[in-house]
Amino acid sequence: MRGLHAYSIVGVLWFVSVCCWFYGGQACLEEERKALLQLKDSINIYPNNATYPVLEDWVGEDCCQWYREISCSTSSSRVIGIDLFNARDPSLGVWYPNATLFAQFKELESLDLTSNQIGGWVMPEGLCSLKRLKQLNLWGNQLDDRSLPSCLGNLSSLEDLDLSSNNLRNPLGISTGLCFLKSLTQLDLSYNKLHDQSLASCLGNLSSLQTLDLSWNNLTFTYGAISTGLCGLKRLTELRLRDNNLHDQSLPSCLGNLTSLEYLDLAENNLTSTFGISTGLCGLKRLTELRLRDNNLHDQSLPSCLGNLTSLEYLDLAENNLTSTFGISTGLCGLKRLTELRLRDNNLHDQSLPSCLGNLTSLEYLDLAENNLTSTFGISTGSVYVA
Repeated sequence: MRGLHAYSIVGVLWFVSVCCWFYGGQACLEEERKALLQLKDSINIYPNNATYPVLEDWVGEDCCQWYREISCSTSSSRVIGIDLFNARDPSLGVWYPNATLFAQFKELESLDLTSNQIGGWVMPEGLCSLKRLKQLNLWGNQLDDRSLPSCLGNLSSLEDLDLSSNNLRNPLGISTGLCFLKSLTQLDLSYNKLHDQSLASCLGNLSSLQTLDLSWNNLTFTYGAISTGLCGLKRLTELRLRDNNLHDQSLPSCLGNLTSLEYLDLAENNLTSTFGISTGLCGLKRLTELRLRDNNLHDQSLPSCLGNLTSLEYLDLAENNLTSTFGISTGLCGLKRLTELRLRDNNLHDQSLPSCLGNLTSLEYLDLAENNLTSTFGISTGSVYVA
């Protein structure tokens, strides 16, 4: 029995040692550790050779243990994630990283270079060699059209690309590359300087795209330059067009082709009527959230077919020119799943609120602030929170 007990102890110790080796005992590869240290120097060296303390914990032989910025594969110990969010001191000015440093990370899947004053690249082909890269985050830098690598289309595994908050005006120089990203599911181009001619008609080639953010640009869609491509995105579930220069005639009637769409943001534009897109809009049977805040909509603007949006849960019509909801009451009161309705800052008065609002049995939040109401008695009962 004593011998069996000894064997069992040895077996347990062997199992523990194997687990420790497999789940954390392996150090990172030396060439990757050296590449990270070179990257650290590139990010942080001041003219006087002092270093910015953000990455001061990048010390030791095992880079897989370096705080949160680095993540490694448990099977190969190779670096699979690099998070350098806001790692560079802004006082250092524009940074032009040598992209060949990233080429050392053969299994890299996620690279976050957010807010690092990047103005371009030295040897950009190094970035495009990352065949396993799934997520690339470049928002909040100083990239312009010329500084985006034309070889981005080589990143065949890329699923999430964030280029928001840069200085992009006309990214046609990378359109061919972008349109080869067949695995891309999320594309964020918000907070740039894009105009109608900026966006390639090949946008429709991104057949896997589910989320597209074009907010805070200079788009008018006047020339219909991207409508064909845009309306070909059959898997798109989220479309953000907030704060552009869209008007009634600029919205493509083919929006109704986006039958998978669940979220549509048209807030802060120049819309006076949605009639031009009513046929398309009312065909979006999966739409759960519709944002039309801060336009110039009036009573006759809203289509009576609004009630066809039977999946709608959130509707924002705040900051418009509505005086009466009677024009849409039939449709509005048919939205049985609506949980939040925002009508703040319009010109509504007591008689303009339809009595059928009580039919909205799922409603939890109703915002009527900053109108001309003297009484909300007709709708104040129940569990609805009235602002």
